[in-house]
Amino acid sequence: MIAPLAQVVDLDALWKIVLIALGGGVGVTAIFGFGVLRGEALEQARTEGRSTAVLVNGALVALCGAVCLAAIVFGVIAMTHK
Repeated sequence: MIAPLAQVVDLDALWKIVLIALGGGVGVTAIFGFGVLRGEALEQARTEGRSTAVLVNGALVALCGAVCLAAIVFGVIAMTHK
């Protein structure tokens, strides 16, 4: 006889993993995309000579890059520790 799915698979844990993976994947992609947009705005502000916009956009690009890098490091650490 085949066991019911709920007895074989922990559906609560599986649901948590799916939500975290989806949120992480969409979130990191959105942050990366925002960083690219701010990088374009940074170049435009730099060519126009707007120093405040250069500073703000540069900080946002750096922040987005740091968040993406932290997500990669977190993912590698999570995969190597069991």
